[in-house]
Amino acid sequence: MAGARAAAAASAGSSASSGNPQPQEPGLGELLEEFSRTQYRAKDFSGTGGSKVERIEKRCLELFGRDYCYSVIQNVNGDICGHYPQHIVFLEYESSEKEKDTFQSTVQVSKLQDLVNRSKTARCRGRFVCPVILFKGKHICRSATLAGWGELYGRTGYNYIFSGGADDAWADVEDVTEEDGALRSSDTHLFDKVRGYDIKLLRYLSVKYICDLMVENKKVKFGMNVTSSEKVDKAQRYADFTLLSIPYPGCEFFKEYKDRDYMAEGLIFNWKQDYVDAPLSIPDFLTCSLNIDWSQYQSWDLVQQTQNYLKLLLSIINSDDDSGLLVHCISGWDRTPLFISLLRLSLWADGLIHASLKPAEILYLTVAYDWFLFGHMLVDRLSKGEEIFFFCFNFLKHIISEEFSALKTQRRKSLPARDAGFTVEDICMLRRKDRGSTTSLGSDFSLVMESSPGAAGSFTYETVELVPAGAQTQAAWLAALSERETRLQEPPAASATRPAMSLSGASERSVPATKIEITVSCRNLLDLDTFSKSDPMVVLYTQSRASQEWREFGRTEVIDNTLNPDFVRKFVLDYFFEEKQNLRFDVYNVDSKTNISKPQDFLGQAFLALGEVIGGQGSRVERPLTGVPGKKCGTILLTAEELSNCRDIATMQLCANKLDKKDFFGKSDPFLVFYRSNEDGTFTICHKTEVVKNTLNPVWQPFSIPVRALCNGDYDRTVKIDVYDWDRDGSHDFIGEFTTSYRELSKAQNQFTVYEVLNPRKKCKKKKYVNSGTVTLLSFSVDSEFTFVDYIKGGTQLNFTVAIDFTASNGNPLQPTSLHYMSPYQLSAYAMALKAVGEIIQDYDSDKLFPAYGFGAKLPPEGRISHQFPLNNNDEDPNCAGIEGVLESYFQSLRTVQLYGPTYFAPVINQVARAAAKISDGSQYYVLLIITDGVISDMTQTKEAIVSASSLPMSIIIVGVGPAMFEAMEELDGDDVRVSSRGRYAERDIVQFVPFRDYVDRSGNQVLSMARLAKDVLAEIPEQLLSYMRTRDIQPRPPPPANPSPTPAPEQP
Repeated sequence: MAGARAAAAASAGSSASSGNPQPQEPGLGELLEEFSRTQYRAKDFSGTGGSKVERIEKRCLELFGRDYCYSVIQNVNGDICGHYPQHIVFLEYESSEKEKDTFQSTVQVSKLQDLVNRSKTARCRGRFVCPVILFKGKHICRSATLAGWGELYGRTGYNYIFSGGADDAWADVEDVTEEDGALRSSDTHLFDKVRGYDIKLLRYLSVKYICDLMVENKKVKFGMNVTSSEKVDKAQRYADFTLLSIPYPGCEFFKEYKDRDYMAEGLIFNWKQDYVDAPLSIPDFLTCSLNIDWSQYQSWDLVQQTQNYLKLLLSIINSDDDSGLLVHCISGWDRTPLFISLLRLSLWADGLIHASLKPAEILYLTVAYDWFLFGHMLVDRLSKGEEIFFFCFNFLKHIISEEFSALKTQRRKSLPARDAGFTVEDICMLRRKDRGSTTSLGSDFSLVMESSPGAAGSFTYETVELVPAGAQTQAAWLAALSERETRLQEPPAASATRPAMSLSGASERSVPATKIEITVSCRNLLDLDTFSKSDPMVVLYTQSRASQEWREFGRTEVIDNTLNPDFVRKFVLDYFFEEKQNLRFDVYNVDSKTNISKPQDFLGQAFLALGEVIGGQGSRVERPLTGVPGKKCGTILLTAEELSNCRDIATMQLCANKLDKKDFFGKSDPFLVFYRSNEDGTFTICHKTEVVKNTLNPVWQPFSIPVRALCNGDYDRTVKIDVYDWDRDGSHDFIGEFTTSYRELSKAQNQFTVYEVLNPRKKCKKKKYVNSGTVTLLSFSVDSEFTFVDYIKGGTQLNFTVAIDFTASNGNPLQPTSLHYMSPYQLSAYAMALKAVGEIIQDYDSDKLFPAYGFGAKLPPEGRISHQFPLNNNDEDPNCAGIEGVLESYFQSLRTVQLYGPTYFAPVINQVARAAAKISDGSQYYVLLIITDGVISDMTQTKEAIVSASSLPMSIIIVGVGPAMFEAMEELDGDDVRVSSRGRYAERDIVQFVPFRDYVDRSGNQVLSMARLAKDVLAEIPEQLLSYMRTRDIQPRPPPPANPSPTPAPEQP
């Protein structure tokens, strides 16, 4: 039965498995059985298949609920749309487990449902604009195309005509006017009414891009326009939207795909057919970065055409603006679910949506929600051989490379592991020629599990019979599977494929955090014991960034009978400069007999951030203890010390001898990949060597690596080293592996160390197998380098300066639409960015006085335009007291100056640079924060200022707020290309730019938004400071002597 393939029936018999079968998604078989039997209709819900359909819908809601808070638009009995789900999911925001219990909807569902009801007749068969994917806060929607006049009047004309055109049922909703952009004013005929509500719904969902997949401009049947594209709407009602016409063959074309034995390569659509009149039309600004020759689209085969259209859609949704996307075709149930499914699976593969779903679960959700519950006519398509459903999943093997990733490579972080036992590739088993990496998406729905002991692995299979098939069909599937290659090909470079969603559970940081040791003492504690002194103990709590909850981190020992304890037990914390790491120290008097702390034994507490301790003089602080009403609780003294191994840099050189020959016409092109072990037994990559071409006896160049990156400070932790043969196509061959440790490597300071390279698979198969060569450690040395903490401890101060954009493009500050609007309920984007960055940097500035400037405003009384005015209106002293002082001055300036323009950066950059130029001994480092909403008007002068400042102790952070395109800012952020001006290049990369909109938490959690923003904009500051100190050969000064606290009085026995 050829139709079984059309359901993408992935099966693999137990004979193909050498291990235990993996569990499949519960109900997947039931789903596909129901799908292959009947077309879903919401009104038929209570029929014979009602219980099965109910289980399918409930399962979809449960899978959506894993990662999102959502509302439901009720479509009981298909009242809104017969072929839409009974429970239409409206995703509102990504959620944590806690937020699911406290979910408060951000929409008024009744009004949204009313708007949907009014807009549905605008589109063919009532298939209104429906959001189905939420990515970066943007809605990706699906629908049918616009209904033609025949269907539209047939559905709504009767009531409209006999109401005299008054349409009282809609009287409570505001008419569409000229202010809506594209509609004719005072026009009340039916098309304006219905399409006006369609436009309102699009705007409610913030949809800007409308992608039409029709090959016709209008679909004509029986001499009547059934449907048409927005681009041929005569009244140009959709002129405010960005309209794309990317014609794609309809379901009939996939009969040819099936007849060619499911071979999409070389299959080209006949664009010369009479009914094909929709040209490919894409605005230039959407195509410039894709490097695709769109003029050749009619010569593309089905694979290339689908690939290029998917690249376009991914680039649109991954753009920097907040606009959503609508994808539609005539009916909305063939081409539309094809591209919606590809978008959902591709974004999931990058770990960007549905982050908690396993491969089998995302497979279920995609089939159930994108295809079945939106009415795809699988039964009809199978009977005609129009197998677009099968093509969708068989096509996944063609989108495994980096170019289909929505991740921005310049800011990429490792993604969290999926469930134990599955990588992204596990959705589908690929033939060897299609294998790309452990993150590949492939064909056939085969769920596979890698049990690789390195780079070689075996796979286990479990039959998933999606549609009942005859013995002949099943035998063909088993034969195909038996031919498949099971060797894992893992590429060494992130640029080759998507970043590995490994099972390592690795941290986002390739280099572990700096380890800080906190020593605790107390002075003059409360005395609660009657016949002796208190027996104090200190408990340290850390605060979760997401939930703001305090969690116990550790305890000191108990010291008996003292009010001035110096505790021996220390706290070792991971330190991240870019994060606000809040600490709470609680002091208790402990009854040594029971060792239980009671409320009455509380001696006081202190709150502070880890950065305050490190930024204190000599990395020491003293804070009063509080919390016991009416009593002085004494003080707590904290000292921070960076662990010595955090400074160590290991330099080593290795060579190999008699490695296995892997290349047919040559030898091997070997390279090494280093992994450090994690505490859960998994591994995280920490270094790759260069490739040495065409040799079995390579000698690699010496390289250096921080010791904490190699072993995280544990000298006996396992270090695994894999040996690969490089291949041009990225399918690098595994030669073998060996393990060692930092302690063992360090022995090579006195002698050579030789390791056998072993291939586990060969070792198991070949009795006479010895090894796959040897690797020799030729040299190993350890040096210490100065760290960021060394300079801060030595007294280096971070001087923070703020510059805020007061140009008119921000909008009237008195209006809620303004980026400067001072809402009584929440901070503006400007205030949030300022607070997020400032609250962290202020811990490293002893006087807490921050210069703050504005630019682009007219100043009273004479109306002079200024590009560098003090927010506190004091030209002699622009300093503000603390971040709260900066905010106060900012709010006051908004009340007094007139927003104007243009946007000049150079004056304020030069102002800070002049101050930085006066410091050459490393005692101060300047950080300038610029917050702006628009395009730079003095780009040439700004580049010149940045190039000059790059030789000074100075960094620049730029935060872009609002919806503008910030290409110029990216140019200033010299991550990829060093900034240059008049032939001079910046000495260092000193600029970091981020768009604020990327950090807005749709749940309204401002604390989380600010924490994410600060983390990204401040992450580069320590290395920028170190790069300046290294280029100037400035060493950190010795820590200043501690200010002794008052010597406690001798304690009486």
